Amino acid sequence: MVIAAVMMLAAACGSKNDGVAETVRAIAEQENATCPVTYHDGRVLESVEATDNRTITYYIECDERYTADEFKQAEKMMKGEMINAIAADDVNKLQRSQVDVEYRYVYKQGGKVLHTLTIEPADWLKY
Repeated sequence: MVIAAVMMLAAACGSKNDGVAETVRAIAEQENATCPVTYHDGRVLESVEATDNRTITYYIECDERYTADEFKQAEKMMKGEMINAIAADDVNKLQRSQVDVEYRYVYKQGGKVLHTLTIEPADWLKY
């Protein structure tokens, strides 16, 4: 679902600013309509929202197996794995880097934020 949404974003936003806010809101609404999504590893995607004109924020509740320290230690690896899973080829990464959209993943436990992982446009070309 995320892959299709991002492809829609890249197609709709020819430059860094053309239609970004409207498309970000549409993607967030589409993704949020599928929530909650329970994953096998103790995480639940609770909601998705457009938190400003260029940011799609995913709110993920984690079970007791997760700690803030583990997220901090694994952030670079997680970011690389997420980017490569969504955009496996260099052309796709280049396209995403040219769209001024930020992806924010807020990992929570009992309402308390454990960690926030952010993917900025420039990050697509780092992995």
